[in-house]
Amino acid sequence: MMRTLLAALCSMCVFAVHAQGTAKWADPAKVLRVAIPIAETGFDPQAAQDLYSATIMSAIFDPLYEYDYLARPNRIVPRTAEALPEISADGLTWKIRIRKGIYFANDPAFKGVKRELTAHDYVYSLKRLVDPKMRSPNVFILRGKLAGLSEAVAKAGAKLDYNAENQSQRREHPVEPPDDHETSRNFGIELQNINAELGRRLQLKETRGALVTDVDSDGPAYAAGLARNDVIIQVGGQSVADKTEAKRELDKIPVGGTVTVRVMRRGENGSRRRFMTMVKE
Repeated sequence: MMRTLLAALCSMCVFAVHAQGTAKWADPAKVLRVAIPIAETGFDPQAAQDLYSATIMSAIFDPLYEYDYLARPNRIVPRTAEALPEISADGLTWKIRIRKGIYFANDPAFKGVKRELTAHDYVYSLKRLVDPKMRSPNVFILRGKLAGLSEAVAKAGAKLDYNAENQSQRREHPVEPPDDHETSRNFGIELQNINAELGRRLQLKETRGALVTDVDSDGPAYAAGLARNDVIIQVGGQSVADKTEAKRELDKIPVGGTVTVRVMRRGENGSRRRFMTMVKE
């Protein structure tokens, strides 16, 4: 009898604890504490190279882009940039526009004036990375990546001119004229024809279809997973040979309607993509 009574009391206690311990949403005001086994070495992005310093710096500094790990497939999305880079037809010139309204934290260096983030801040950071005086362990990130950069560093010697522009890159690799593109505002994409050189660089099996050169991060194409350098080869089951045919087929879709496009991505037939047509505001 005593054992039966104790068992019943224990069951009641367990039930009461379970009822009171029902899972709730985490309090957003709480602080997440992460253990770091060793001390950081510093928060200078050009100088630090250890894992724990980099982990903390990723929460301090805002990059141009970041990965959207929840998307399938994973993709790169703008953070301080307005959109993905505008890439010239030869793939050698990339234009990145900085989003407006981003400011640095208050600092005495700004003398009480709000300091907005600009493209020059990123240019300065890149130049500081290759500055011989820095002896940065991360210089490999840019080595051989920017036209004329190695020559500029070699010419500067021990003192890099932060105010000098890389004129060789601007002269040798001009941006393609805007009338070379077709824009589908309903879907938020910009299209371009493919030539033999572009096909080779993108490892495409053939040079047909419309190359996606820009994707609006607020548009339906972006939400569907369409990415820069995808090649649209079918719209709604209709094969398209170039940007004009692709835009014509996209324009046929009524507002609020859906369409499936077939794309090539780096030489392989991509997944079928479905997205809703909307008029950009």
